[in-house]
Amino acid sequence: MKRLIASVLLLVSGLFATSQLRAADVYVSAYVSLRAGPYIGYPRLAVLNPGVSLVLYGCLDDWSWCDVGYLGDRGWVSANYLSIYYDDRRVLLPDYAVRIGVPVVVFSLPVYWSAHYRNRPWYPERHRWERLEREQRTHRVLRPAVPPPPGLRSPQPDRRGISPQPPARVRPAPLPDRKVPRKRTDHGGGGGGSGGT
Repeated sequence: MKRLIASVLLLVSGLFATSQLRAADVYVSAYVSLRAGPYIGYPRLAVLNPGVSLVLYGCLDDWSWCDVGYLGDRGWVSANYLSIYYDDRRVLLPDYAVRIGVPVVVFSLPVYWSAHYRNRPWYPERHRWERLEREQRTHRVLRPAVPPPPGLRSPQPDRRGISPQPPARVRPAPLPDRKVPRKRTDHGGGGGGSGGT
């Protein structure tokens, strides 16, 4: 039942993304592989040339990989190699995806592969890649192995987040020693009292 619901959700999100972004094609900025999943370990479907236009169906929620269409094939491309037109200029997709409104999609290997790769020679061995999918979901290591071309980086702040080294902890300065006057106590033995009767 869960698998059926996931299939329906994936199909609906794919149709919605297609209708929303049919005119907003993306362009390949360097030689890059079209893969059967959002990680370099998945099978390669094709090598795309710079300048090739792709239909965008959506991207993962961290904008690292995008689900695209190319000459009737469906597959995944590292978002760092995709550009899109925004304000009459080409910009790197991950830097502008939120502003443009690129849909967020999820990857479920059994659903995606059943819909698109049943006739591929590696489809019968899908259990191998299902294990890879579980590992990637656990560790969330979905970034490509190669950095994007330097000339295409948009002038936006680095989105990778936290620096590798945490900032050094600053110890508070020690408080200066202060001598606190002692409290004086009388134990009743000596003068100064008003005399007795």
